[in-house]
Amino acid sequence: MLDGRTRETVERYLQELPEPYRRSIEIVSIDPYDAYRQAIRAQLPNARIVVDHFHLVRGANTALDAVRRERQRERRTHRPKGTRRSGQHLSWRQDLFHSRHRLLRAREKLTARQRRQLCELFEHEPLLAEAWGLKEAFRSIYRSPRRHEAERRLDAFLAAVDRAQIPSFTAFAEGVRQWRDELLAYFEQPTTNGYAEGVINKAKVIKRRAYGLPTFGGFRRRVVIACG
Repeated sequence: MLDGRTRETVERYLQELPEPYRRSIEIVSIDPYDAYRQAIRAQLPNARIVVDHFHLVRGANTALDAVRRERQRERRTHRPKGTRRSGQHLSWRQDLFHSRHRLLRAREKLTARQRRQLCELFEHEPLLAEAWGLKEAFRSIYRSPRRHEAERRLDAFLAAVDRAQIPSFTAFAEGVRQWRDELLAYFEQPTTNGYAEGVINKAKVIKRRAYGLPTFGGFRRRVVIACG
């Protein structure tokens, strides 16, 4: 557990590891955070970097939810009875608000009823339907049996994003392009940092229960005790 997540902090930690241990590290799974990648490249040049797929899939979900939130609010050009003349009136789209969990749910986990509800929604929201399709296209990359198939699906996803011109997905795809090699490395070295994420969740719980800790050292000791 480190006091910070800068490149310098991570490099300093890696430099302090015994040389035999550093040479034995073959694979490193990380979040898509460039400071981590640069530190590992500098201190563990022979290690294979794999970006954690959970974070990338979550990025696709975030891009989809951004589209939903934009469509959730619509401007009404008429003035509702009883309101002042203050320009266009902003209202919530209740149907889109209530669909947020169905949209983010994996397609294969949708019930028949949820599928029908999404189909009805997409009939009136073609942009949202396209964004949902992009989200599922990205998820399908990780169902590829081999790397070359994953690469083909990745290229198809990126091309679809370029055609769609949806700002949130354009930004997401730009980040994916920067992590292309580390994404595809998963299909040769299928590893994740799921254990680290579990530790992080425990650390957050400790922090909340303590209502803040005066020193990092004390916080670190509590986490080490809780996580063994």
